[in-house]
Amino acid sequence: MGGFLGDPKKRVRSKFLSFFKKNNTCSMEVTTLSKVAGLAGHLLARVPNLVLRDATADLSLLRTARIVLADPVLLAPHVSSLVQCEWVQSTWAGVDSLARVVTEPQRWTLTRFTGSFGQPMAEYVLGAIINHERHTHLYRKQQEARTWTQHPYRTLNNLTVGILGAGDIGSAVASTCAALGMTVHALVRTPRPTAPPIARIFQPSELSSLLSGVDYIVNILPSTPHTRGLLDGPALDVCTGRSPVLINVGRSDVASEATLLRALDRGLLAGAVLDVFATEPLPASSPLWTHPKVVITPHVAAVSFGPDVASLFAANLSRFHQEGAKGLRHVVNLAAGY
Repeated sequence: MGGFLGDPKKRVRSKFLSFFKKNNTCSMEVTTLSKVAGLAGHLLARVPNLVLRDATADLSLLRTARIVLADPVLLAPHVSSLVQCEWVQSTWAGVDSLARVVTEPQRWTLTRFTGSFGQPMAEYVLGAIINHERHTHLYRKQQEARTWTQHPYRTLNNLTVGILGAGDIGSAVASTCAALGMTVHALVRTPRPTAPPIARIFQPSELSSLLSGVDYIVNILPSTPHTRGLLDGPALDVCTGRSPVLINVGRSDVASEATLLRALDRGLLAGAVLDVFATEPLPASSPLWTHPKVVITPHVAAVSFGPDVASLFAANLSRFHQEGAKGLRHVVNLAAGY
């Protein structure tokens, strides 16, 4: 009994099923438009009386959908079809692809997927830092050439990391870095007191001070009017002294490709680990592919897993049926972009 009560996912499922049993609800229709692996099975495991309608096979289903569970990039071209929709649950944390196409108030409420990306993002960032400091890629090339050459490195407790965006994901990254001895600075839009694991909080007006004093810049910012182009122009010129490494797991429009190449070639950045791009897949013609200071990964820093999406959706679905849209959590302000 104690193990069952201690499992939050089981508590969510039990509460959800009890509610629908009490209210004598036989079935609920949810229209899905998603490529999240195994999502349908995980949804039915948590809410067996769901009736799932797969819009990937028939987009016309969106026109009669009341509840939609979708990948934002798949739904964005079809938002005009949501004529009867009341609620859209995103399977991703980032919803900028929807924010770009929704220019007027909608009858439906948008909620985003959250709470599960902190761990994988932190793992990605930590791996990128260790790989750079310990010259993993260089040693692989040396192995292929059968070359025995040692290279100096820094230990983690001697590094300062600047995190752009300290929400739930940024806080998880900060905690992981601080636990291994790194000093963590963070850029936040809304003023708040400095508290561990963050050693110092910076406001947007203090961006130059943050950039000039760190060894790694970790971008976790969403795409909003306030963040687009944040590192463009002369912003990175202050990095000339420390020459930090940029790790971008947020959105690519924080800095243009031209800005990154200029900073890398001038030595303002010692390297760039990039998981997000303006066009995905990254075009083969992009010079980023062959730049010696760039590491490219195909937008995999943190992916949505079926069990996690299903668990969050089931909890929100229970609230929706009890209180309507006003009871939903993780509601997105489309005008703000997050």
